[in-house]
Amino acid sequence: MCDLLLELEKRAAQHIKERGIAKLGVKVKFHDFQQVSKECQFDEVNAAVFCNLLKELLA
Repeated sequence: MCDLLLELEKRAAQHIKERGIAKLGVKVKFHDFQQVSKECQFDEVNAAVFCNLLKELLA
């Protein structure tokens, strides 16, 4: 998960610098084309928040 967050921060750095973050979200797509998503308001990239969102999705 750490590598994914580092990649996300790197790819989004310019956007974050210009506009900031208003919410974080996780989207999971399954092999049968179903998808679920969960988001919450948060103002920074945070591994714990992403993990909690993922746990809520898969519960």
